[in-house]
Amino acid sequence: MKLNKMNYISDINEILNTFTNAKYGMRLKKEDLYIKDNRLYVNQDGEIGVYSYPVNEYFESENTLWNITELPFKQFVDFVAAQGTIQ
Repeated sequence: MKLNKMNYISDINEILNTFTNAKYGMRLKKEDLYIKDNRLYVNQDGEIGVYSYPVNEYFESENTLWNITELPFKQFVDFVAAQGTIQ
């Protein structure tokens, strides 16, 4: 049995175009994407998708965070990452 090698995408413009295409239909801007510590955080109106970075070709999310604070998106991610609570 031969396993296919997984493709990974690191180009932020390609990632943004994929998330906003007809299949995913997300309403995102480049500011809604944040790369930190080999993870990609995607801001979706308070819900933050967490992906390994570079993302795999299936765009599989590892986790979801809820920003129920008044902190801006990137500041919230920095705060949570500093706590070591993102697995």
